[in-house]
Amino acid sequence: MVVKLFGAMLVVLASWLAGNAIAGNLQRRVQELRSIRRCFALLETEISYAATPLPEAFLRVARGSPPQISAIFTGARELLVSSQGYTAGEAWELTLDKTYEFTAMDLGDREILESLGQFLGASDRDDQVRHIRLVCEQLRDREARAVEEAEKGARMWRFLAIGAGLILVLLLY
Repeated sequence: MVVKLFGAMLVVLASWLAGNAIAGNLQRRVQELRSIRRCFALLETEISYAATPLPEAFLRVARGSPPQISAIFTGARELLVSSQGYTAGEAWELTLDKTYEFTAMDLGDREILESLGQFLGASDRDDQVRHIRLVCEQLRDREARAVEEAEKGARMWRFLAIGAGLILVLLLY
């Protein structure tokens, strides 16, 4: 009897943890979208006012950002300064390919980030700044939707997971 009770508690606990993991991922996406918007604001400043070369701007942006976001800018910088001859757009896209799976961002977020790559280093300063601002606006919209999804989805996933765990316990015992 004690073993069955302990097993039932483990099933409910495991399902609750799974629900919390999914809910946490929804909330992490919101934080990452905010962070990357701040990074782009800093990148805009580095490009437009300081006229910082792109590799140095990427490094400065990466210094104050969370690890998942920092990896994007650091990786793009490393590819730019390597002797392999990557353009800024190629470095940006290759880095997104490598780092995307370690973020909580979804496919739509990635597409917005990829769209910026074709303009980085390929156009004049004003055009790059204009595209960075456009990406920031698009990310702001995605962030607002992500906040709504996180509020509704987090609660739903937690309750759904606990309910699924309890149903599983009832089916097993």
